[in-house]
Amino acid sequence: MDVDEKTPLGEKDAKPQTAQTPQTALQNRPQGPINKQDANFLCVVCSDRASGYHYGVPACEGCKAFFKRSLQSKDLNYKCPAKGNCVIDKMSRKCCQACRLKKCQDVGMSREFLGSKTKKVKGERGKDYSKPSKQKKTEQSEQTENLVESTISAKEVELENMVDKLNVLHSEYFLKIKDKSEPGQDVKEQLCTTVGQQLIRIIDWAKKLPGYCQLAISDQAILLQAAWVDLLVLNWLYFSVISEGGLNISRSCHITKDDAKELGFDNIHSHIVLLIDRAKKYRIDEEEVACLKAISLTNAESSSLEGPDKVNDLITQFSSALQYYTATRHRENPQKFANLVLILPQLKYLVNQLIEFLYTMKINCSGPALTDLVIEMLEAKQRL
Repeated sequence: MDVDEKTPLGEKDAKPQTAQTPQTALQNRPQGPINKQDANFLCVVCSDRASGYHYGVPACEGCKAFFKRSLQSKDLNYKCPAKGNCVIDKMSRKCCQACRLKKCQDVGMSREFLGSKTKKVKGERGKDYSKPSKQKKTEQSEQTENLVESTISAKEVELENMVDKLNVLHSEYFLKIKDKSEPGQDVKEQLCTTVGQQLIRIIDWAKKLPGYCQLAISDQAILLQAAWVDLLVLNWLYFSVISEGGLNISRSCHITKDDAKELGFDNIHSHIVLLIDRAKKYRIDEEEVACLKAISLTNAESSSLEGPDKVNDLITQFSSALQYYTATRHRENPQKFANLVLILPQLKYLVNQLIEFLYTMKINCSGPALTDLVIEMLEAKQRL
């Protein structure tokens, strides 16, 4: 008898064997955690690191959870936006649900491993009684597992959304806006213009940061006054990382070693170039810089905060987002999160030097001047 190849979701008939039914063939496939000697097993769906045998095949936690959600969905309506042949790997697996599910089925994932459902019988007065008790335990265990998986999945979505929001804000306020400094300007004039312009961007960016406007007005001011120079240096750090070399304080303003010496800026220049080289070694990307800036803003050390618990909650959210991003995008480098976070205390020397330099510019008042807003923020930072 011919077998219809179009089976229900996740159900694939095993090939008949002499002494084995399809059911026993499925039951005999490995299930559960992988052994130590299998530590290099890869997920057969996306080639990420397999956490065990799930639904009969080596699979990662992500594909395991995806397949389970697909099986349990009452309104499954996955559609491929292309031609139904999307590449599924650990970077692109979330791009097309239809092709990911097809890949799960093609490699042999089966609903037979979803777990036994408790059979119910009618007792007196129409009440349902579950039997046997072992099946009830299985169902309860499965419900607990489903709850844990859905909780983890919801948390992952929340963290991914946070990274996306921070990245969009960073791009909108720091990368897409045209610099006001012009070619041929005096280096000192370019520096004053850039610092003034970027301070305005930092303030506007902070107002859009998730959770920031829910803080007390006084706390918003304290955080900005404490962190704006740190954020300025992080701007310069990233502009320099994505440029060919040296120190770039904007997309179009490059400060050479000779320029720095002329400005009396050479000590700052040499130290920030070292930090730039370190950031390049860490292969820092835009998402990571966006998260670091959010952490830096909310990481102010001040006893004057009106709602320190709310500020700590924001630090936790932003730090968790960065940790999740580095853990999922850079599995080959488990130390990346720690290395990136350590950049923040390494900024402090540079920040103090830059504040001193800007104060000297303010006092001298010769040539191009700092904007009133920059001077106001410098004085406010000194009062903290």
